Amino acid sequence: MNRTVAMPIHSPSPPTFRMPRRGGAALVCFVCLVCLGMASVASPSNATELAVDEAQQLDPLVSIPRETATFSKKLLPLWEQALDRPDAEPRRLAIDTIRLARGRGMKGLEVTVPRLTKALAEETDPQLRRAAAGALVALDASSAAAELATAAERDGLLVARLVEPALARWDHLPSRDGWLARIEDPALPAGLRLLAIEALGTVREPRAAAPLGRLVADRDLPPEVRLAAARALGSVSDSGLVDAAESLAATSAGASPPTGPAALGRILAVALLQRHFGAATTTLLRGLATDPEPAVATLALERLDAIDPAAALAIAHDSLTVPDAGQRHLAARLTARPGNADSIGRLGPLLGDRNPSLRRFVAGTLADLSADASLRQPVIEEGVSALGGDQWRALEQGALLLGHLDHEPAAERLMALLDHDRDEVAVSAAWGLRKLGIAATLPPLLAYATKLREELQGQASPEALAKLGRQAQQLHQLFGILRYREADPLLREYVPKAQIDNRARSSAFWALGLIHENEPDCDLAPAFAERLADVASLPPESGVVRWMAAVGLGRFKAESQLETLRAFAKRDTMFVESGIASYWAIWQITGEAMPPEAVEATRIGGWFLEAP
Repeated sequence: MNRTVAMPIHSPSPPTFRMPRRGGAALVCFVCLVCLGMASVASPSNATELAVDEAQQLDPLVSIPRETATFSKKLLPLWEQALDRPDAEPRRLAIDTIRLARGRGMKGLEVTVPRLTKALAEETDPQLRRAAAGALVALDASSAAAELATAAERDGLLVARLVEPALARWDHLPSRDGWLARIEDPALPAGLRLLAIEALGTVREPRAAAPLGRLVADRDLPPEVRLAAARALGSVSDSGLVDAAESLAATSAGASPPTGPAALGRILAVALLQRHFGAATTTLLRGLATDPEPAVATLALERLDAIDPAAALAIAHDSLTVPDAGQRHLAARLTARPGNADSIGRLGPLLGDRNPSLRRFVAGTLADLSADASLRQPVIEEGVSALGGDQWRALEQGALLLGHLDHEPAAERLMALLDHDRDEVAVSAAWGLRKLGIAATLPPLLAYATKLREELQGQASPEALAKLGRQAQQLHQLFGILRYREADPLLREYVPKAQIDNRARSSAFWALGLIHENEPDCDLAPAFAERLADVASLPPESGVVRWMAAVGLGRFKAESQLETLRAFAKRDTMFVESGIASYWAIWQITGEAMPPEAVEATRIGGWFLEAP
């Protein structure tokens, strides 16, 4: 399968560089943002993701064709010719295009490096030189490092911002002297000093230690310069900075209030210790890990964990209830790491945490820990506790956790939660019941699904209809999985085309396919084929309904509908899943092998000087 995607080419405007103002509110925002940037804290480590899924999309699993970008072989020669043109505009467009093409994954562009290097050195137009510098950096052209360094020195901040991070990444030794000189020149624009500071930290230039230390200690400098210097110095030096860090921490420890801009000294202290070890470092970090400023505490705890995990774990236990979500994230990650019953008991209350990603992480982590047979019961107890309360966040995660664990005693509580006001709880309860798959729940759930059908035909708000449709989808899937024939009349009501929730309709098709599996003469087959073929009416049939109709025909083994299936397996372009499902259905009916997994070649078009 081939298709062309047009990619508009436009000339990027020169980047702008603005320093934050030194007012109170701006300073608080800046410090917080920079601290978040320097922290490696984050997101908790990987855990199983417990979420409401759709069985109908997993059985059979439809693999969407992989995409691969392709480029015309005629493009690069045309761009090379444009680079040699006497007029500047084609040269600039060609340079910009090469950079953009590299970003889209085009190979072989390295042959343009000599021409781009020449343009960088010889062009008189600063905009053209800047474009050439950007393209060389995009191509990772370390062979042009000397020319790029010269261009950065000649053309100032705009080019330096493009070039110098790359020079530092390549460890361009001749640039080090210039960076050293620059960080001690107060007359330079702050942007150029910051670039030099960061570059010296990247290459860990030992000669930079003393001047960086002076920058860190200079209270008259903007906080962004001091913080960049502290980060660089902490990268350069792995010893000898504890006294300086203690002094900085003490300087701001008695400030009132102790948070916001007043926390800068403590933030600088943590930055200095990023490569330090030893008792003195541990003592200082233990104090900073309980700091009232969340940025300080989070950074310090992360670093403390690297050098004294036991001390970090003790502090993490006390940090699980702090107001800041970032701190709680880190505390939960550290608490989970031992993977024992104590971890489970401490994490359980966070199933109702107000931060969505944190409570999802906790639920997934508990699910992972339950794989150990000795820990399964403590995990179940935490899920039961969450499900027994009235806090909606905990109810949602409890339903997901106990459904995942197939804890059948939870069924009665899940049934009661189907009518919960919060969509998250009501839908998760339906999902949990589907996962449990208890035959005794089917009659009351059929009655509930019948009520949902009536409500879906009403005049409720879109939000309410979405909730009802998602619940119906889970219950319909359960009826199919358990081959519950008593649900057949209800599910058939969804077969005719109607303006009703497509999740409810499509899941009814899927469930009917399972209920009537291996019934080639099923009276539903013509109706399913009609739904699959409905692509010309206005509006056409829903794509997901057509997908599930094809699956149902395969499950029936409906040989009588092979003509329709073959037609849409060959040419279904409206909704690719329908075509793949039609191939699957043909395989189920005839045994004919499905075609190999397709690779969709996406031709990237719309380029400068693109050949026809």
